[in-house]
This record gives sequence, C-alpha cells and structure tokens, in this order.
Amino acid sequence: MAPEFGGNSGFSRFDGEGHPISADYGPSKERVRLVEDYAKSQGLWFDPMAEPRFTDLIEIDLGEMEVSVAGPQRPQDRISAGATHAALLPMFAQNTRTCEAR
Repeated sequence: MAPEFGGNSGFSRFDGEGHPISADYGPSKERVRLVEDYAKSQGLWFDPMAEPRFTDLIEIDLGEMEVSVAGPQRPQDRISAGATHAALLPMFAQNTRTCEAR
C-alpha cells in the first residue's frame, strides 16, 4: 500500500543510481552486482538511452471522457460530475434527519 500518493503499489527504478539495493546502504558489492545482473536479465533495468518498444496502440476519444468523482474507499462507485448534486442530496437529507433527531 502507498496511501501517501493514493496508490496501492509503487515501483522503484533499477538503474545505476537508484536501484533498491545500492552499495550506499551497506550490502556487499557482490550482492549489488547480483541484483543488477538479475534486473538486467529480466528486462527491469532502466536505460534512458534505450528506444521503447510499443506493442499496442490505444486510441482514446477525448470527446467521450467526462469528469467524475470517486472516493478513496470505494473508487468503483464513481459518479459523473454532473450527477454529483443528485447523488449527494439523499445523503445530506439523511444526515439532516439524524442531526434533528438528537
């Protein structure tokens, strides 16, 4: 989990400066080299000079996109921005009745 930026996972880069097992943090040079070799063999090593290879083309019609609202607990309950007022009215009414009953 990575709630500090709203995600549930994150990735550390593997390159000459910032890979997770860096010699600056105490592991032996052999261990650092092992992790580096593994990352390179698995295609995880970042090379800024490498040409990206794209396998799919995704077309998005921006005219069909709409602004929406979703909460962090149930992001699947997305509400279009235009329907927000109508969706929130029943919640406000329920809270008002609860407060008046006290």
